[in-house]
Amino acid sequence: MAPKIEEGYTAAVRVGTHHVRLKSEMSVGGIIALIYDMNANKEIEREFVDDFEAGKRRAEEMAKDYLSRPGAAKLPPIKWIKNQPGKQHK
Repeated sequence: MAPKIEEGYTAAVRVGTHHVRLKSEMSVGGIIALIYDMNANKEIEREFVDDFEAGKRRAEEMAKDYLSRPGAAKLPPIKWIKNQPGKQHK
């Protein structure tokens, strides 16, 4: 059975004052890895990937790059939550 739009995984990461949302989910064009800056209320980066697991790995890499400013803390352990299509995650 093919994945539905928005099916996939989401994780919220907080490092200091930074708050980003990581996603590995199905979009219209295929499965994407995505990071979203919750403080700035904007998408930072997205990339097509082969599957949800690759999307999780890639989103974590993008978050590490995005949050790797001088003096930034190390990323905490990331807890991925399975999406419920049509329902917003807080």
